[in-house]
Amino acid sequence: MVDAELARRGVLRWQPTLITAAREDVLAALPLLRAPGVIGVHLEGPFLSPEKPGAHPVEHLRPPDRALLREYLDAGDVTMVTLAPELDGALDLVDELVDRGVCVSLGHSNASAAEAHAAFARGAVSVTHLFNSMRPFRHRDPGIAGVALADERVAVMAIVDGVHLEPETTVASWRAARGRLAVVTDAIAAAGVGDGDYRLGSVEVRVEDGVCRRPTGRCAAASARWMRQCGGSSSSAFPSSRRSRPRRTSRRGSPG
Repeated sequence: MVDAELARRGVLRWQPTLITAAREDVLAALPLLRAPGVIGVHLEGPFLSPEKPGAHPVEHLRPPDRALLREYLDAGDVTMVTLAPELDGALDLVDELVDRGVCVSLGHSNASAAEAHAAFARGAVSVTHLFNSMRPFRHRDPGIAGVALADERVAVMAIVDGVHLEPETTVASWRAARGRLAVVTDAIAAAGVGDGDYRLGSVEVRVEDGVCRRPTGRCAAASARWMRQCGGSSSSAFPSSRRSRPRRTSRRGSPG
């Protein structure tokens, strides 16, 4: 049903995402995430920093665990894993994932620039999602965000829905990472449905005026907008260019 609705809206290829959840829930969900338009599953967690959990339930975060990772990889078509590279043993997981042909993205992390460089040197290829739930960029402490913007090998994923990033941040990111900025929806089941209460895995979220937040209202938990809506929210921010525009991919959060 999701596959057909996305195709109706012009999205022919998409990557469902499982956020951090109980092990048994992830193992149960992975075999179900197959459809003609699916290009594999993105595991966003559980090897994330408890300092930067975002909307992820901290009770299900785990330190890097190669045995658990292999369970997940064997249970479904996992094509991307987001992890925090500063965690003890995380670089060993990067090696395992790269050896198995799985894309590694860095996110939900308090990593320093040195720790980010180490992970990219081992084969990590992208960031999830630029500036959100990661160490803030500072002039003497650029963190993952600064390294990703400076390293031309890195794909920079950003949620350009008008909520996760301010327009000036979007413009600066696009200019720094021109040709490798990937605009993602980060959309959940609420996309196109309307305001109300929803679940993101085991996490309760609320959509008000099209903005998705946890009930506390503290942070934007995900997006409730389709790709064309993300384009609309960002179109005034991006300078006109016939040679280079931000690439668009679609990712939807799937219940875990």
